[in-house]
Amino acid sequence: MFRVRFFIALFFCLFLLIGYVPKVFAGPCAYHCSGTLCVPGGNDPPDSCTNNCADCGGGGGGGGSNPKGYFDLATCTVLQGWTCDPDNYGTALTVKVYKNGPAGTGVLVGQATANGNRPDVSGECNGTTLHGFSITTFPGLFDGVSHSMYVYGINTGGGSDSLLNNSPKTISCAAPTPTKTPTPLPPTRTPTPQPPTATPIPPTATPILGGDVCDSCGWCQNGPTPGNWPSCQRCMYPTLSANTFIATPDPGYAFTVFGCVQTTSGGFTNFFINFATSVIAGLGFLGMLYGAVKVMLARGDPAALTEGKRYIYGSILSVLVVLFSVFIVKIVGGTILKIPFMQ
Repeated sequence: MFRVRFFIALFFCLFLLIGYVPKVFAGPCAYHCSGTLCVPGGNDPPDSCTNNCADCGGGGGGGGSNPKGYFDLATCTVLQGWTCDPDNYGTALTVKVYKNGPAGTGVLVGQATANGNRPDVSGECNGTTLHGFSITTFPGLFDGVSHSMYVYGINTGGGSDSLLNNSPKTISCAAPTPTKTPTPLPPTRTPTPQPPTATPIPPTATPILGGDVCDSCGWCQNGPTPGNWPSCQRCMYPTLSANTFIATPDPGYAFTVFGCVQTTSGGFTNFFINFATSVIAGLGFLGMLYGAVKVMLARGDPAALTEGKRYIYGSILSVLVVLFSVFIVKIVGGTILKIPFMQ
């Protein structure tokens, strides 16, 4: 009975040594399970782990780890993200960009090195930060068509290339506006020079007024033409044309600083009424403007507020009275009563 128990105990000890000793003498890189070392006596059985020694700098002889990373941004200006390889965190990886499909079916549009400083990925890349990429969007994507962008981190050791997380991203960039090539014009013939011809001077350009030495507008024959002569000519000589020259000015008009004024009683009356109406209307507008300013600047002062309103009401009333008076004079005096100097 004692021998049976002895052999059972010996067999049990040998069984434990067979499962424990290889883990102890194989070193810390003996087994890995999802990137974590299998602890002797732990819950990870050896046959569920991979002997890749990724965290110990090689020596395990397994398949290695795939790159990891993230595709952050895709616009018509830049493609950004990061990637690193757990087999060698100190190496800047190459990234390859495909459009309209993953590697194998998509079209490779370019590649770059992920060596930009990304302090935010230090925790993911074992304390290293030079793993960012920022690629100017490739010209071949500017065609006005929507494209799905796939970015891969290229493996440096054991393992295989890895499609970065958040891939694919879709962008659509408008095609550049083509520059129109100007149509060449046929050569123009150089005209044969012709002998100069005398330019005829229109009769109205130089006033000719009978035998008068000077006209009523201040122009004298064989002398310079005054600057206001065209306006005066239209007022004093309204019938002057290319073939008719009148030495005597029209007696019904006078050219003044206020413009052309009719000298007849009716014409002068109309001119005076129109001129006076314009002046009074302008003064009324200024009065209303002054009153409005007084009201805005009153700031609760009753006296200033009342004065401003008085200016406004008075100006409006003055303009209305003048307009009504002009209406009465022209309608009653000129049209109904037919007073000569009001017609």
